[in-house]
Amino acid sequence: MQKLTIMLTGSIQSSNFEDWKKELIAQLKTINTSLTSDSEFAVASDNVKQIKAAEKALKKAKQSAIDQAADIQKLFAAIDEVSAEARQARLSLEKQIKKRKKEIKAAVRLRGVEQIKTLIAEQSDDFQLIDHTSFLDSEQFSEALKRRATMSTLDKSMDELCDHITEAIARKNTDVKSNATAIHALPVAHQALFQDRGMLLDMQPAALNALIDDRISVFDQSAARVAAAAPEGAAEPAVPATPTSTDKTETGVENDPADELNIDFDMQATSEVNAQSERFEIVVKLDTSPDYAESLLSTLQKSLVADDAVISVRLMKVRL
Repeated sequence: MQKLTIMLTGSIQSSNFEDWKKELIAQLKTINTSLTSDSEFAVASDNVKQIKAAEKALKKAKQSAIDQAADIQKLFAAIDEVSAEARQARLSLEKQIKKRKKEIKAAVRLRGVEQIKTLIAEQSDDFQLIDHTSFLDSEQFSEALKRRATMSTLDKSMDELCDHITEAIARKNTDVKSNATAIHALPVAHQALFQDRGMLLDMQPAALNALIDDRISVFDQSAARVAAAAPEGAAEPAVPATPTSTDKTETGVENDPADELNIDFDMQATSEVNAQSERFEIVVKLDTSPDYAESLLSTLQKSLVADDAVISVRLMKVRL
């Protein structure tokens, strides 16, 4: 824009204000407020500087006119009008710049989060059981975009973060596979000690191996104490033969005589009930093979044989 000048000697002697005003208004009308690229943001920022300079020029010209003459109210009013219009255009543009930057940051952040969610969904079923909080922590996505002013730097920063998280997921997936292999390799008699699969898979392999050794050691020690407390020559309770007639469970549902998993271990020949005792049941439902169900039943029976409070341990096949 050309330089604004006003010369007064009691009356206006010379002024290019009208031409200058038309040029400024025309420029204000051409300002682009739909900002989508780095170059458009750069042009908008330059427009803000130019508009602010125009405001200063108008104020300076007004003061110069006041100093030169007092009978120029019409000129002053026109200057105030254009100054207000320029200020409004500047404020609107600054607001639009701030809003669009926030929208673009939000879009880039969402892209990163969705990319990681998709990657997690592509992993194994075992990986789905572990805690994914560290991979989807919202704070790390917001932090990656701080102090990034251009679209290119926003995208680059988010891509770098997603690459870092992808590598972490790959390392974690390796640990999960290693842990799954260790759990699958456990003897059937010990697998009942490791039902908290999600937590176990999420551990470091070395920590899981230490936990496996610890749980098995505690279990073996408990079994040894039970065996030592049993009377000499006492035989383990026998497993009754499969019923030959149709029986009913405690829920009233008939069991097919062909079902092979209707096993009842009586833990006490008689049960002395005192005034404070009450009857309770602990129900554990399994979705597994018959061999594993029978093995678990045997393990429980051995561990509870010395407990006088336990009346019986039952294994029944549930009809779906």
